[in-house]
Amino acid sequence: IYRLLNALEEQGVVSHTWSESEEGPAKREYKLTPSGKKCVDKWIATLGRYQKDIGRLVKMMQKLTPT
Repeated sequence: IYRLLNALEEQGVVSHTWSESEEGPAKREYKLTPSGKKCVDKWIATLGRYQKDIGRLVKMMQKLTPT
């Protein structure tokens, strides 16, 4: 997962800060950048379109298949 997070950070999709802890070593905390938020919003919209298209396909196939 860290390899993926590093790649996403290089692409500007996420950024990280260090979180100091009294218990154990400091930890990286990742968050979406504005660019990352746009990317997620586009992905959600795309998945919504796929969901609608698949729903239409299923309904069409159900009409063609006798029960």
